[in-house]
Amino acid sequence: MDDDPGRSLHAAGRPRRRARRAGPGDQCGADDPSGGGTDITAIFGDGASVSDTVTASYRSSSGYITPPAGTYTLTLTTGSGTLYTGSVTLAKGEVRTFIVQSTAYAATPGPGNTKVTNLLDNQW
Repeated sequence: MDDDPGRSLHAAGRPRRRARRAGPGDQCGADDPSGGGTDITAIFGDGASVSDTVTASYRSSSGYITPPAGTYTLTLTTGSGTLYTGSVTLAKGEVRTFIVQSTAYAATPGPGNTKVTNLLDNQW
């Protein structure tokens, strides 16, 4: 993944999560006229509150976060709005990576041109 022009949002110990922004059609470049892209923030909410938030800089990965096992609403945002909202279940001892890719260029990135892949990297 080191040569992949993307980004990851990481989460450790308990469920470990990370997300990576990847893909050649860089949808978030619209936020920066120079083509430098923008950050993606991942928010894990449990319905009552925000459990964890982590940000991945343009074409890089985030640090790890360690939300307790459970079912969460994962929301991925940029400065221009929401890219993705969906339900994720995190089990105890998991290490997961969320890969965020654009499916096509868009002046305003959003759910219609964003693909999120949820990978189980390891289980302790």
